[in-house]
Amino acid sequence: MKNIILIILLLLPLTEVFTQSFYGKIEGCSGNSLENVKIEILSNSPVRPRPILDSILVGDKKSFSVSLAKPAFYLVRFNASQHESIEVPLLIYSKDNIELNIRLTGENNSDSNISTCQSLVTFTDDSTLTAFTYDLLNSFQPTLEDIVYNSSESDDIRTALAEWALVNLTKETDLERSEKLLRIFPPASYVWSISPGIFTKAISVFDKEVQLDYLQQIINSHEDETIKPYLYLVLFSIAKEINKGEIITEYYPIFESKYSESRYYNNAMSKFSPDRNIQKSNAVPDFRFVSVDDSSTVVTKNKMMGEIYLIDFWASWCLPCIKEMENLHKFYEEYNPKGLQIISISLDAKLEDAIKFRKNKWPMPWFNSFVEYKPDEKVIQDFELASIPKPILVNSDGKIIAEGKELLGENLRNILQSVFVED
Repeated sequence: MKNIILIILLLLPLTEVFTQSFYGKIEGCSGNSLENVKIEILSNSPVRPRPILDSILVGDKKSFSVSLAKPAFYLVRFNASQHESIEVPLLIYSKDNIELNIRLTGENNSDSNISTCQSLVTFTDDSTLTAFTYDLLNSFQPTLEDIVYNSSESDDIRTALAEWALVNLTKETDLERSEKLLRIFPPASYVWSISPGIFTKAISVFDKEVQLDYLQQIINSHEDETIKPYLYLVLFSIAKEINKGEIITEYYPIFESKYSESRYYNNAMSKFSPDRNIQKSNAVPDFRFVSVDDSSTVVTKNKMMGEIYLIDFWASWCLPCIKEMENLHKFYEEYNPKGLQIISISLDAKLEDAIKFRKNKWPMPWFNSFVEYKPDEKVIQDFELASIPKPILVNSDGKIIAEGKELLGENLRNILQSVFVED
């Protein structure tokens, strides 16, 4: 079990060289020394598991001390042999040192008294703000009125943190709340490292042009590089949605040069790289798919010349794919008599999953094939399958008409109407 505690130290702006550390003791439930104690500084990237940025070996000593190079948000994990780890987020604004004591519970305690012990973090100089913030992060459905009422102060930082927590813990935000958050915590603020998804949620109330402006601000000004691959992906998605290709042209080379090792890279490359295979007007890659309903039936790119067809990569575990099934069936019924063909390629773990889905949920009365998902599989590479659903509409000359989000939901109807001109 991982306990998460947030410390926020908010003081005046720094005017001196930053030097700070966190230090203290780490021990077991009975006060015993632990073996192979290790302290890890984790990435703030939203991907799981979080990459490890730095590792400090403490060994068998109870005491530890870790120096920090700059004010920032740090996610710190404490580990020891045969004990559960614990993660401690530290949002550092001041150069005051932090003293904390760590207690780790063993994974297989036989002592009944010790077995009831839980991992714990305590601070020798806890602050009201720290306790307040901890309460915010551990509340399931707070209301702003309750949060402010229960606080002993109601300054701008407190209120903003309360609203930040509400945005984090609920699906809702509004214009007033977002404007307040961004006034007190501008794009360069360390607060956004805690969860960059809260930043994108906060700006979602604005129109797309304003969202792009905020995303460019945080990408250009924020010091935490670990959160930026995710933010680039959001930037590219919105820019493509509103036909701001010049933003992708400007930022993609930076993203490619700096974050090619990121877990977001393949996804971004497959959707936004100017050199990607799957994009409008490109020839669809060569393919050969065998029918799961009749192994003697095979479709290839050459056999489909002269046809207008939709290649649909999907899986029964993919909720967005399932969401598209109603439209696929509806539009197939409407446009198949006019010449539309569909080629669905299941990427399920095993063929039986796709067969069961078609039997019990959606029949998919068109050509169906199966490809086992392997990163080095030629089909996966040629069609740049970093995520699904990935529909691709191909014209009678084998050229791509549209792909991706352009073919999801009612967008597919609009594209098909333009392709199959009404009589």
